[in-house]
Amino acid sequence: MKHGIFLVTDNSGPRPIAVLNTSVIGIVGTAEAADAAAFPLNTPVLISGSRRQAAKLDTTSDLSGVGTLYDSVNAILDQSGALIVVVRVAEGADAAETQTNVIGATAADGSRSGLQALYDARTVLGVAPRIMLAPGFTDIQAVATAGIVVAARLHALFFIDAPNTSPADAQTYAGLFDTESAEMGYPALLNVAGDEVPWSAWRAGIEVAKDNNAVEGYSASGSNKVINGTLGLSMSVDFQAGTESCTAAVLNSANISTVINDGGYRTWGNRSLSSDPKWAFVAHAKVNSVILDSIGEALKWASDKKITKAFVEDLPESINIFLRAQKRLGHIAGGECFIDPDLNPASSILAGQLYVNYEWSPLGIAEAIQVTSSYVDIYAADIF
Repeated sequence: MKHGIFLVTDNSGPRPIAVLNTSVIGIVGTAEAADAAAFPLNTPVLISGSRRQAAKLDTTSDLSGVGTLYDSVNAILDQSGALIVVVRVAEGADAAETQTNVIGATAADGSRSGLQALYDARTVLGVAPRIMLAPGFTDIQAVATAGIVVAARLHALFFIDAPNTSPADAQTYAGLFDTESAEMGYPALLNVAGDEVPWSAWRAGIEVAKDNNAVEGYSASGSNKVINGTLGLSMSVDFQAGTESCTAAVLNSANISTVINDGGYRTWGNRSLSSDPKWAFVAHAKVNSVILDSIGEALKWASDKKITKAFVEDLPESINIFLRAQKRLGHIAGGECFIDPDLNPASSILAGQLYVNYEWSPLGIAEAIQVTSSYVDIYAADIF
């Protein structure tokens, strides 16, 4: 027999969904002069926007930037105080061995090296890279291909450097890939010391700065953003607004981003390496992965719960609240989540399977704005 007041908490109702951190960078490269204790080989190490921490990538007195990591990390930090997961690999006896080290592998004991070590970042550091690069090496097809595989699994955006030789070589190289997970760029830029630093490093920093901008955010384009800390381009790229024959336009038409000098050096290009028109814009592909992963991360509460009427009402409503918030914030044009009864018969429910669908529409990117001039004589009459 019960007598008195008994308190029970009702845990039904929709749950909030937060956007994942979209601006964690994962970078793989060499730094033979690094502090080996601070940056052990093939081990993810987190730089939390610290120049002092980044300085340990080159312990030489002249700060010559031996290897690829020192200058690249500093180019990133010139744009934004980013969270950077660094994986340092050893210089090989020759270029081919170094490239193998960058590609990395998973050993029989489960240890990982090179690009594959980025898989361990979440376990080791508690952060997952959403932006990837291996500056100085992705102009090699084998390295770029290996990186695309890692980026696809991590749902990360991979910045690939085209060969820093000519626009024609860049176009040929771009034709080797077909993925919405990557953006390719040309050429390298010069830092304040006059050293060439691959495009991917500057672009990664721009992506973080844009993501952390309250007005723009993760859904904005990374194009037409001023680049800090550069003296200019390592190779000539001419640009003229309103023409399709300048080098910048030719590169863009081949899905290659570049840098122009127009009121400052700025990024120029919106396209991924995908042949699918749906994912032609890098921003649209990124929004898709961010929304999908944010929902997946936030639905842990729903796993292994009983499938009740309240459950099938709360789950889609949680997602709908999130989608409405993303619309209000200007990240999507709209979206809706629903559970289709036809996809969820009783046999499926009793087997523990629930199918939830959502749809969404991106916002357009103003890549081309056409202004038309019409010559008329009617306004000449105004002088009378």
